[in-house]
Amino acid sequence: MDKFSEFTDTYSDELIYLEEMRKSYLSHPGCNPFRGLFDASYFRIYCVFMVGNIESMIKEWRKTDSNGILNDYFKDVSNAAKIDALYENFQNQKINVDRKILDSYLALKYIRNFITHSAWNSEQMAFIIKLGFPEDTRRFTYEHLERLYHVKNQMSLYIAATDIADFASVKLPSSRLDVNEIFEEKDLIVYLWNNISRINLALTKNEAKLKDLKPAFLSSWKQFKFILADSHIDFDCIDRNRKILEAKIASDQTGQMQPVILKVLGRPEIIPESLKILEKVTQMNREELLAFSKAINQGERCYEIITNNSAALILKRMVDEPGDEGSDELTGEYIIAENLFILGRLYYQIIGN
Repeated sequence: MDKFSEFTDTYSDELIYLEEMRKSYLSHPGCNPFRGLFDASYFRIYCVFMVGNIESMIKEWRKTDSNGILNDYFKDVSNAAKIDALYENFQNQKINVDRKILDSYLALKYIRNFITHSAWNSEQMAFIIKLGFPEDTRRFTYEHLERLYHVKNQMSLYIAATDIADFASVKLPSSRLDVNEIFEEKDLIVYLWNNISRINLALTKNEAKLKDLKPAFLSSWKQFKFILADSHIDFDCIDRNRKILEAKIASDQTGQMQPVILKVLGRPEIIPESLKILEKVTQMNREELLAFSKAINQGERCYEIITNNSAALILKRMVDEPGDEGSDELTGEYIIAENLFILGRLYYQIIGN
């Protein structure tokens, strides 16, 4: 891989992780950021990497730019002259781009340089203010961040348009700016499962001892199960649902069903009119059909929430630990965890067919 491909990849990774970190930080119940400071700080960091991403992308796309649209961007001239030439070359090739986007990118490039070198240029500062950005890097707001994301998206499309012209006309929706900052139960179950996964990873890597992490695991597992039951997972029927899906897979009955049929079967409730049709299509009687429908529904929920076998692996360690009191109870918990994981994988196997 050449150096341009490397930087295009890594700059893109940086932007993805920055967006995900922003989302996690704003939605985390343990954080209470002062939005004025946070938005300005995030803008400064994102701006630096965004400009780097676009610059590396221009270098990379130049290799396939048969019309030479990007060539003038690499001349030894001012940044303003480069943007002028870029706009003119797009126009000459009948590729419609918004001059305001190019000018905004130029302003953001100036801002990037100011942040990186901790120094202002009076002429460039005047241009930045003219474009509607503040003269103080501490005054960037949510609205400026929305604009930053928009410019990044459109510039990416413009560069791609040097290869396929139609890209310049694509209008992208706003990027991942809206964050639900209210902590909900569905968020808690994700945190609990991630904690269980991290405990298993620490044990697998021998970074911690089971006895030290056992209280944290049992607490997370207990709360996880409670919320899971509240999410309509029927613990009394886990083994039964597992056997139903295994039997259908073994008979290859599900492989003959259209994906849309499986989706309908996976709904929490099926209207009576649909039941008659499904009985005919699946060649199942009413009782068998309803049991299979519930098994599919439960399997889908398990697949969405239980992303790996961490809980079962930890519980198996506990069951196998010498002299552990309450091993019968732990064995029961292990069976539950294992069946939940397998139920989700059986669902995936059926849908995947």
